[in-house]
Amino acid sequence: MVKKSVFATVLALSLTVAGCFWGGSSSSRDTAYTEPSPAPFPSGGYTAPRAVQTGGGANLFRLPMSDGQSVTVRSPAVLFFFTSWCGYCKQVMPEFKQIAARARAQGWRVYGIDVGEGPQKANQVIQQYQPNFPVLLDQQSLVARQYRLEGYPTFIMVDENANIIYNAHEPPRNF
Repeated sequence: MVKKSVFATVLALSLTVAGCFWGGSSSSRDTAYTEPSPAPFPSGGYTAPRAVQTGGGANLFRLPMSDGQSVTVRSPAVLFFFTSWCGYCKQVMPEFKQIAARARAQGWRVYGIDVGEGPQKANQVIQQYQPNFPVLLDQQSLVARQYRLEGYPTFIMVDENANIIYNAHEPPRNF
């Protein structure tokens, strides 16, 4: 009797635990993605990523630069997400400047996006590396979250129909 009772308890506990892992959770990559409302975010001109066809590409989102001027990011675009504290971001910056020049020559728009930092940190990066592309501020990391970044740097290429065709931590070298 005791053996059956212990066995039944262990079996019930095992099934409960297995249910938590098997059917109870799923990765964010497995769930359907619904884009947020395109309403502007009140702090600094952020507009959520969206694909609104406007002819010759799509408006993806809007972010401010360090001088406060807002920029609408349009496709096709190469996005370079970085932070000032990321050593590898700084290491690839010179190479990415060369990639940016080649990409622009092929009709791509190129943007650097400083994530989670304010104008002072962005200006330090701009002064040190003199990027040949606009650097935008994603101070609240809202765009980074929308694109589900998993580390820095992240390079994303968005084609003219707003489809992500490249998403990696290495720069896209096919230009």
